[in-house]
Amino acid sequence: MTKVLLCFCVFSFVSIVYSAVWFPVFVAFEKNGQSVYDSWRTPSMCSELPTILKRTDRGKHLRNHVIDHWTEANIKMVKVELYQKSESVVWMTFNAKNSNNLNWFSKKNLYQSSFVDLTPCSTTNYFSAEGHFVNNVHSRRFYINEKYNGCPNDYGWFCVEDKHDVCKWGQFSKYPVFMFTKNGRNWTKGRDDRLIIALDNHDHMIKQLSHDDCLIIAINIHGFVITQFDHDNCLIIALDNHDHMIKQLGHDDCLIIDITEVEQKFGGRWKIYKSENFEAFLQEVGRYWSYDFYKRLVGTDPTKLSYTYIQATGVNALLRKVATKVSPETELTVSGGKIKIAMKTGLFTSVDEFSLGEEYMKEIQGTWMKATGDYEEGKLIIVQTPIDPKNKMKPQTVHREIVGDELVMTLFVGDVVCKRYFRKIT
Repeated sequence: MTKVLLCFCVFSFVSIVYSAVWFPVFVAFEKNGQSVYDSWRTPSMCSELPTILKRTDRGKHLRNHVIDHWTEANIKMVKVELYQKSESVVWMTFNAKNSNNLNWFSKKNLYQSSFVDLTPCSTTNYFSAEGHFVNNVHSRRFYINEKYNGCPNDYGWFCVEDKHDVCKWGQFSKYPVFMFTKNGRNWTKGRDDRLIIALDNHDHMIKQLSHDDCLIIAINIHGFVITQFDHDNCLIIALDNHDHMIKQLGHDDCLIIDITEVEQKFGGRWKIYKSENFEAFLQEVGRYWSYDFYKRLVGTDPTKLSYTYIQATGVNALLRKVATKVSPETELTVSGGKIKIAMKTGLFTSVDEFSLGEEYMKEIQGTWMKATGDYEEGKLIIVQTPIDPKNKMKPQTVHREIVGDELVMTLFVGDVVCKRYFRKIT
């Protein structure tokens, strides 16, 4: 038996069978006092998805309105998957054709499962989202059970305990609680209320997950490439949908960002054709170039301006004029879930390679910076901050967006804002 935090959220996932992407539509949290089953059916009980959720109050479940438009959304498949430390430990897929938002979860719709003994031909007394509910006795939702033989001898696979249960195996201090059995199927054997991972060396395995675990219900969108899912201990229920699109969701443990759109919009080679306020930008950033970078840039020619003067006045006028005459090219590619941006100029080449939402390191004019790339509201955004807090280099932010058929790059440093305009060449 396993107890986990319950989260249903919007998630990107590639299906091996369907070569598709899964987007969660419901996130439910363990022990927040809210019924998962009622929240799944009732929009007013939840916060709306999708949304950017770097941090969120777990006192309220989250859901997307696509649940209320199940038939119109033409859902094809549903996937239920549990992750523990980024490894899948339980998964099920369901055929959702001609289903509604409750009856997709049934034995006849079961397509595949990681439970080796669970098939559409398995003997069950309960296999439904409604489960087995008796007021003030038990509320077992999204329930897959084999048989009842008195509480100590009950056998099953999967259960969401929404409220207090008459059987000891379903009794916890707070609800809801998510439970499953790995082998043996007995809800009672080997039960341990602590948050641990335990193994019965005979035929019964118990997995109890930490408070970071989550259950995810998601829709599957065809035609998209998997982007990035930074997850830890997540159970995912996903839906397959050919026509419906949900954009993006970021969450504590479930970061979902669509880099397919980034590739489609920004991919290729771009050539600059004009700049605004670029010289002022160079003057501002040039004040804090490191001595080593300055030496690489100007060499040892004694006629060049001194490094002390550079620090006082920024990049000297000659270098600024040269830089403004250079016509750099930028190229953006996507591979293996990572974005690579190469900027080539006559002076040097800079490269950013990163996964969305993940911090990475880069060197800017001799100073090492920590940087993070995100995609928000159609803009590719990179924020760069010196690793050493004593460094005088100011934080920099770079926005890239498509305006018409042009790539517009906006650079922010201090009070200076610079814009650079590119046209696509390939």
